[in-house]
Amino acid sequence: MTRVTTAEVCVIGGGPAGAAFAVRLARLGHDVVVIERSAFPRPRIGEAMAPSIWTVLDLLNIRDEVAQAGFVRVEKSILRWAGGVDEDVSPPPGHFGLMVDRGRFDAILLDTARKAGARVLQPARARAPRACPGGWIIPVESAAGELLVEARFLVDAAGRYSNIRKTEPAAGPSTVALSGHWRNTRLAPGANRIEAGSSCWYWGAPRPDGAFCAMVFVDAAQCSGRRRREIEALYRDRLAESALLQDCLQGTLEDGVRLHDATPHQSAVCVTGNSIRIGEASFSLDPLSSQGVQAAMNAGLQAAIVVHTMLTRAVDAEAARAFYRDAQRDTVERHRVAATRHYAAVAGTTPTPFWRERAAAPVAVPPMPLPPPPAFAGRARLSRDVRIADVPIIERDHITLRKGLHHPALGRPFAYLDGVDVETLLQRVAQSDSLEMLGRELARDTSGERGRRMVSWLVERRILVASE
Repeated sequence: MTRVTTAEVCVIGGGPAGAAFAVRLARLGHDVVVIERSAFPRPRIGEAMAPSIWTVLDLLNIRDEVAQAGFVRVEKSILRWAGGVDEDVSPPPGHFGLMVDRGRFDAILLDTARKAGARVLQPARARAPRACPGGWIIPVESAAGELLVEARFLVDAAGRYSNIRKTEPAAGPSTVALSGHWRNTRLAPGANRIEAGSSCWYWGAPRPDGAFCAMVFVDAAQCSGRRRREIEALYRDRLAESALLQDCLQGTLEDGVRLHDATPHQSAVCVTGNSIRIGEASFSLDPLSSQGVQAAMNAGLQAAIVVHTMLTRAVDAEAARAFYRDAQRDTVERHRVAATRHYAAVAGTTPTPFWRERAAAPVAVPPMPLPPPPAFAGRARLSRDVRIADVPIIERDHITLRKGLHHPALGRPFAYLDGVDVETLLQRVAQSDSLEMLGRELARDTSGERGRRMVSWLVERRILVASE
């Protein structure tokens, strides 16, 4: 007889996005079940994480645990890109990234979800969910037998196992990562290496186990129809052309070469009334960003606030969905534009098909720089280009609507400026007889110099103009 269990929220996938989501939502008091198909620690390639990962780990309250896990601190990055000259793009002193063993890192995250109160079914395979009155039915197979999970809300965090790649077009040229782990190399520890080749690009970093991970990103067509030994030959040939990674060939390759899909994707429907996609089930970034895991975890944390709002405040449910759609679009677009610019920089000096295709994606043209605004010291008013309309924002543990200021000079509207809400800002502008007085009034809402800096910022962007 098939067992049945109920949950408020069912998460399919216990990777970084699913685990981060489960931690946050369980801590908010929800009944969460996570279904993870693999036993942990599962074998995964190494993953480099930028120094900003510590902010995410602080939000999850696992900084100390990760810091003590023995992962490699990355304090130096060597870049050989469009100019063909090595550059040091290291973070400031005291800031460092990590090269983690993804198997262990994922296990830490999922164990944190357990401690937060989420029920984890692992290893267990979720079959196709079925919509039903009041939510979803998810068939689950495991060594303990068949199980039906009845849930009010469904979270797709299945990553590359999700059906997104089967149903939606790629968001960029098809790219494959050829990955190998090398022993006994002469490469110095503690440094990442990134390099542009003639028809590929390279990334390498030391692993926590002492090996060195070297990856070559090539067009997927280069690997199509090739056998395993031919793939390895291609990989070695490309490494031999690399100035920063060719020393790997003096070492020993462990366990052959692995192929990984590195093509960016984006889901057209990331959230509905009773489901949400997070992590790579929602989008995957160009690997040039080196922030795929961080972006997935951030999306999981945002999604937890979105789902919490949808489950507890029906009046703000649409605002929550709008917030999540906007957040996904902004993340994908920001990274897409940055990656395209990096590809274009190489395409200008190495115009091979590989670089030209990746530089061809349309990039938002930044506005022409404006001349300095006219000097004035008297009464100010809002520009006629300003529009005041509600925007969804995170406020504590919920998504809510607040008055937002929209203007063409802003990448996105804001509801708060340096802690001052838009409603208060509008009142201060209306009540002040001069810019100096406005600065003093805003300083009451913030502190010291901040009021004057806010006024300067608003004037520079033509949000504030001289009263007629």
